[in-house]
Amino acid sequence: MKPWAALILPMVLLGCTLPRAEVSPEGTLDIFGAGALSGDARLSAEWIIEGGGGEDQAKRLVSLQQAGVEASLTLKSGPESFVLARRTKAQLLATPFISWSWRMSAEHHAPGAIRLIVGFHGGNPKSRSWGAQPFVWLGTQLPPYDRVIAIQWGDKALERGNLYTDQKVPRYIARGGARQLGDWWPENLDLAEIYRKVWPKDDIEDAEIMFIGFAVIKTEGPSEGSFRKLSLYR
Repeated sequence: MKPWAALILPMVLLGCTLPRAEVSPEGTLDIFGAGALSGDARLSAEWIIEGGGGEDQAKRLVSLQQAGVEASLTLKSGPESFVLARRTKAQLLATPFISWSWRMSAEHHAPGAIRLIVGFHGGNPKSRSWGAQPFVWLGTQLPPYDRVIAIQWGDKALERGNLYTDQKVPRYIARGGARQLGDWWPENLDLAEIYRKVWPKDDIEDAEIMFIGFAVIKTEGPSEGSFRKLSLYR
């Protein structure tokens, strides 16, 4: 396992155009995998990390494993929440599906502590101001967004497929329960369908996927999860 020191995230200057990963001519966008890496197994320039009690502290909770073209990302929770995300440029209806594999640690697991997050912009006809957005504490490195969905592991296996909208960020349970912890599981979801269920009055044809990444929520004890083959496709 390589320490985060090997995952150099470039510094960006305020006011500069920030890079965003774009969809391939084949209609796919490899969020995390071989296509998300630059030389020397580093995350490419579209990735940012924020929160966690400071960038250096957050970096110690993220590590990269690579075997050939196969790469996996492991995240650990700590005393402060943080986000690791990749800026993207993809129309939701052009790449409505998301796929990935994940493994939540059986020894170190707090339900919901490590989540996939997807940020959108353009669908909400009454977009809120920047200061009202759920992840405003991320600063200026993310592109503008007006909707966010979290995808997480639930407390119970029977929760799979449930969609909760009782909090600021809606949560979709893609898998759950303790018996499946410790193993790799593949997932495929229809993001457009989930978006329609949460915001049926939005102009979904105008919705663009602005970023995809991970939100790691602070916990008293350690929680650990690994991800690989994270992609958008049509």
